[in-house]
Order: sequence, then structure tokens, then C-alpha cells
Amino acid sequence: MARKQTNNQQKRNLQEQIKKLKNEIEELKLEREENKKSVLHFMQEAEMSQNELKRAQEVISQLTSQKSENTCLDASQECCHAAPTGLENERSRTDGFEGLYKSTEHETLALQNEFLKEKDRSTQQVIHDLSQRLDQASLSLRQWQEKYDDLYTLHVTKKKWVDKMGLEIQIKEIEQAKTREIQLRSLNKVLRNEIRKMKQAQDESLNIEYLRNVIIKFLEKKTTRPQLVPILSALLQCTHEDKTKLHQIVQNSIAV
Repeated sequence: MARKQTNNQQKRNLQEQIKKLKNEIEELKLEREENKKSVLHFMQEAEMSQNELKRAQEVISQLTSQKSENTCLDASQECCHAAPTGLENERSRTDGFEGLYKSTEHETLALQNEFLKEKDRSTQQVIHDLSQRLDQASLSLRQWQEKYDDLYTLHVTKKKWVDKMGLEIQIKEIEQAKTREIQLRSLNKVLRNEIRKMKQAQDESLNIEYLRNVIIKFLEKKTTRPQLVPILSALLQCTHEDKTKLHQIVQNSIAV
């Protein structure tokens, strides 16, 4: 019974470990999805910054065009030389800013890709490790389940064998009890017959003794001898002729 409880406890522990591993895998998957969403959000922000930069360049171009249109060609030569110089400086600043942005964007994308690759490798490794642990736990659970099934089968077989042996013993005891009952009934019948025979023999002995005493008393006196004839006739089951002979014998004995 204690072994069965231990097996059940180990089985529950394995099931809890498997459940915990599955939860960890789900959490990692959710974390991976969140990281993807963060990267997408960052890329969207970078794209918005790039759009703003383009709009700024368009505004600069418009301002430059307006400045060119509003500048008089007949203005002084110094102004004519100064305007291209300012425009050139503005373009240089714009080109530098754009190059810096592109460089920064390139580095950002490279870092994002490296981060995603590293995160993906780390996540895949963790998932792989958790999957291996899950497989090992599942294998251990199957082994414990098989062991538990074997022990349960052995327990059931043993119980059936014990029940069968107990039933066979009960059947033998019932058969022995029936045999003893038959023997006791037979012995009781024999004893009753013996008691009846003894009682009958005792009654016969008493009757014979009683008749002997009665006959002796009737024979002692001649006057009572004729009364003895009916008794002897009934006792000896005499015929009418026998009764007549007895009566004559008694009369002759009285006459003598």
C-alpha cells in the first residue's frame, strides 16, 4: 500500500513538472512574440523619422526654390555669389544629416537583426532544452506508469489468487462440515435405534417379570386359577380349542 502511494506521488510530481515545462515554453513563446512586436514598433518609429526627414528636405527644397525665384538677377554680384554659397552650405548640412541618418539607420537595423538572431537562437535553445526535459519527463512518466501498471496487475493477480484460495478453503470446510453432519446424523440414528432396542428389551424384561409374578399369584390359590385362563389365552394367542384345553386343565387341577 505504501509503495502504491509513493508511485502515485511520483506520478503526480512528474505531471506537475511537465505542466511547469509547458507553461515555461508558452511564456517563452509569448516573450518572443512581444520582442517581435517591439522590433516592429521600433522599425515603425524609424520609418516615421525617415519620413519626417524627407519632409524636411522637401521644405528646404521649397525654401531654396523660393529664394532663387525672389532673388534678383540684376542684384549685386556679391549677393549672387553669397546665395549659392548659402545654398551649398545648406545642401552640405542636409547631405551630412542624411548620411548620418542612413548610417544610424543601417547600424540600427544591423543591431536589430543581430538582436533578433541572438534572441531567436537563445529562445530556440531554451525551447530545445525544455523540449528535451519534457521528453525525458514524459519518458520517465511512461516508465513509472508501466511500473505502476505492472504492480497493479500483480496486486490484482495476488488478490484473485488469495480470494480463490480462500474460496477453495471455504468449499473444503463446507464439504467437511457436510460430511461431519452426515456422520453425526448416521451416528444419531444408530444411537436412537440402540436406545429404542434397549428400552424395548427393558420393557419386555419388565413385562415378563410382571407376568411371571401375576401367574405365580394366580396359581398359588385354586380359586384364582380359572381367572388365569383368559390372561394366558390372550398372551399366548390361543385358539378356541386351546382355551377349552386350558380351562379343562385348570378344572382338573382344582379337582385334585
